[in-house]
Amino acid sequence: MPPASPALKTRTQDTRAAFAAQDAERSKAAHDASAKYIEEDGHGEGDAAVEVYRRVDALQAGLCLAILLESALGAAASRRTLAGLALCLAVAHGLREWASQAWYARHYRREYAREQWELENYAAGEKEEMVGLWCFKGLRKGDAETVIQLLANYKKFFVDLMMTEELRMFAPAADPAARRA
Repeated sequence: MPPASPALKTRTQDTRAAFAAQDAERSKAAHDASAKYIEEDGHGEGDAAVEVYRRVDALQAGLCLAILLESALGAAASRRTLAGLALCLAVAHGLREWASQAWYARHYRREYAREQWELENYAAGEKEEMVGLWCFKGLRKGDAETVIQLLANYKKFFVDLMMTEELRMFAPAADPAARRA
């Protein structure tokens, strides 16, 4: 997936700053200034986590391969040393998995709160953004507007939809707080 355009990166920074300051007018201005740049499929907030997972998994696979080669080729390392290395890798993998899930859950809750706040403070901008995303996916503008207008009546459903469609972020399975949000 190609990276987000500079205009959408700026928009994301501006809307996050507006949310942090609880400044509805600043959020509205950021949405309005970038509405014409919706030419891609969302912001891809979930993509960064996937890239981190891939890099760490590649590192761990390389270490496992080194252990396997070491043991298969009968080098000077004892079985006890190899077992210790394998145990260290298993613990490191478990810690990485726990930390990444905790980070993702916290990031998800923060972005969910921001999307809720944006919908409450500038619903028209959020609807326009979703219409643009769905037009990008192939819906005609009139159809997208009709569907989005209907779905926006269901606030929690609409925020969940924005999380998946706009940010490509899904509620963490192990985080009950994210499901209740």
